[in-house]
Amino acid sequence: MRNLTYNQIQNTTTVLAACLSSNGVVSIDSRTSVDYLTSGTNVQTTINGNNFACNIPSVTLDDLLKESQHKQIAIKLDVEGNEFAALEGAKNTIKKLRPIFIIECTNAQTSHNCSEFLKERGYIFYIINDSSF
Repeated sequence: MRNLTYNQIQNTTTVLAACLSSNGVVSIDSRTSVDYLTSGTNVQTTINGNNFACNIPSVTLDDLLKESQHKQIAIKLDVEGNEFAALEGAKNTIKKLRPIFIIECTNAQTSHNCSEFLKERGYIFYIINDSSF
C-alpha cells in the first residue's frame, strides 16, 4: 500500500487477504523462502508450531469482483507461488470481465500452469524474464 501512496495511485482497491481458489482462512509464515524473488511470505495450510505464522482470510477473485461494475480491469497477482490457485478462483471473473493480468511467477512450473490456464481461455501470455533487465 505504501507503493500506491508513494506513486499517488488512487484508482485501486487493496484487499488484505490471500487470493486463492477458495474462501477461508490460511496460515501465513513470513520466515520461509526468503530470497531476492520473494518477500519471504509463504501461504501454508498449517502453522507447524511456527511462532511467526498468523492466520489471514483467503478469498477468490470471483467473490471479490462478482459485483464489479467496471468494464475494464487489470489484476496484478503477486501471491508467492499461489498464482495458479488465484487464477482458478477467477474463472467467472475471466468469463465476465476478461481482465488484463500481470502475474509474477517465481518458477517455471507456475509460469507454465498459468500460461496454459489463460491460453485455454483465449488469452495471449507474454513472459518477461527479469534476468534480462
